[in-house]
Amino acid sequence: MITGFADLNILFAQAVQENKPQDVPNYIQLIIICGAIAVFFWFFMIRPQQRQETEAKRMIDSLKQHDEVCTVGGIIGTIYSIDKDKGEVVLKLDDSNGTKVKFAIQAIHSKYDKNKKN
Repeated sequence: MITGFADLNILFAQAVQENKPQDVPNYIQLIIICGAIAVFFWFFMIRPQQRQETEAKRMIDSLKQHDEVCTVGGIIGTIYSIDKDKGEVVLKLDDSNGTKVKFAIQAIHSKYDKNKKN
């Protein structure tokens, strides 16, 4: 029979010891959680970036003379010449005075479509 607070403390201590977690960690759960995190990063971070890089490379490979393009800085021009070995492209910016500017080929953001609305 419980006679006082001392007996309650003893009962509480015994209950805590019975519900004590195991000393040996469960490595299988840890491996599954780490694997799930790795899969999450692969599908939501690495894979989309790889797809974007592939699309950018495909677009750069398809560039040819007289294509109208937009640079990462927002400059719109027509490709005057392209040297894929050197990684350079010369854009003709103005037809009236023949302004030409040389860019690195990686500076080309996209092909420009006049009819496309932003």
